[in-house]
Amino acid sequence: MKGKLFILTIGVVLLLAGCCKQQYPPAGSYEKDSTYTERFSVPRDTVIKIPGDSVSIALPAVILNADSIPFKPVVKRSGRATLTVKVNKDKVLNIGCNCDSAAIAAKVLDTYIQTHRQQTKTVTITLPPEKYIPLFVKTLAWTGGIFLLLLAVATFLKIKKLI
Repeated sequence: MKGKLFILTIGVVLLLAGCCKQQYPPAGSYEKDSTYTERFSVPRDTVIKIPGDSVSIALPAVILNADSIPFKPVVKRSGRATLTVKVNKDKVLNIGCNCDSAAIAAKVLDTYIQTHRQQTKTVTITLPPEKYIPLFVKTLAWTGGIFLLLLAVATFLKIKKLI
């Protein structure tokens, strides 16, 4: 008998616990829009070529006093540049400067910047309309709930032998 009353009490309590209003999410709308920038560098090897140049001038040796100028060519080097000074048999002073071409191996960093944009459209949440419940039906529901609660309390007290 006590087991049946205990199960009945649990059933009534569960029944009362299930009598609650359904909860809806709050009404409103939202929009999600995010932008982020990604920056990365890619190294690459490259060769930079610098072309060679040359300049020369020819002067008549008569202007410069040709007797003091030797007929043997003079060559001077400094880095990639070469200077040559010589006098021809025609007593013409030739001055020439040559600069060799150069190839430089370099490491270059290419930097790329990418902008990503993620956009979510606006979602509007609307609440479903509440059903109209007449006052008479609400009164009957509350009266029944109170009666079931009193029945559960009386059953509990009877099990504990307090009444």
